[in-house]
Amino acid sequence: MESVNFFKKYKPLSLFSFPSGWFSLKNHMYDIDPAVLHLVTDHELSRLEDIFFGEDVFIARCEMPLTNGKNIMAVLSIGCRLMNDDLRELPPHCFYDVEVTLYSIKGKSKNSFFEKKTILSNRYDAAKKASEYMILFSNYIYPDLQDGILDLNGDLEAYFDEGIIH
Repeated sequence: MESVNFFKKYKPLSLFSFPSGWFSLKNHMYDIDPAVLHLVTDHELSRLEDIFFGEDVFIARCEMPLTNGKNIMAVLSIGCRLMNDDLRELPPHCFYDVEVTLYSIKGKSKNSFFEKKTILSNRYDAAKKASEYMILFSNYIYPDLQDGILDLNGDLEAYFDEGIIH
């Protein structure tokens, strides 16, 4: 059986904006339409589902110091929920769960203090939302925490309301 390198066969999704300080732990957000799953062998189907249509297809994080001796860390993930008809009568489609979790870190203690999850119906919107969340953390939330405009118990939900980033 011939081995297929899917990372060469398909192209990465090019819609991500990574602000300074973020790094990707995993990036399997490739520009692959789920309909391709009806065009491959069963062996390729299983591998494609595992690699590009699994629970965590993208993970990134950013950790920054605060003036109070603590660090703040944001972890962003995209999970894919593949809806695929085993009989191949209906075209497969995906829902993407974009989630950001913020942590306060002091020494070895890490406490989650905020979580935001959004469900989107296509890979392009998921990449755009993930980029927006990274920008919100780096350009809005972190500077406001540093400047004392916001504290860890503040209204972080307001930062994620529509219209903050123009």
